[in-house]
Amino acid sequence: GSAIKLAACPTEVVIQCWITDRKNPPKAKAIKARLSKMAAFFAWLRKPDDVTQITPEDMQNYKEHLVRTRGNNHARAHLFDICAVLRVAADNGKLRDAAGKLITKKDTPASAITLPAKRDGLPRPAFSDDEARTLLLAARDHPLPIVKWGTRLGAADTDPGVPGTTGAGDHALATASVGQGAEGA
Repeated sequence: GSAIKLAACPTEVVIQCWITDRKNPPKAKAIKARLSKMAAFFAWLRKPDDVTQITPEDMQNYKEHLVRTRGNNHARAHLFDICAVLRVAADNGKLRDAAGKLITKKDTPASAITLPAKRDGLPRPAFSDDEARTLLLAARDHPLPIVKWGTRLGAADTDPGVPGTTGAGDHALATASVGQGAEGA
């Protein structure tokens, strides 16, 4: 028998399907992010932009590459979007097997991929009383209200009774506000 010629399907076509399928279209930033991640994937694969040419092996190898070179969180974010693009392609009849049968979203090249576990970020140490006081004093006279008030509101949010906070902001806020009168507080 003759081989089945599968129609090429670039990422942009799948993204247009994604936009069309949603009740509320995705934001430009989300569209750009998915296009960018797919472009990086195809560049790494050294294959043309065609979702019909992605194999499960491509997905696994890219996962291992991302985890090795960029860590779990980066790999997870990239793979999440690539898997989503492949699900949209399947939902819209863009993926077929070698016999020409439609592939469902349960059987895409990404279906066997397990996303890497998300790692916790590094904790940010609290400012010391002196550091908090310096920041608050600088913010007190800042011309931009967002800096002036945002810094003060952030400092007021520290509470010695809440895990992960030291209460240093409350003390520094009180000492940085001394002598200001009602207009500066």
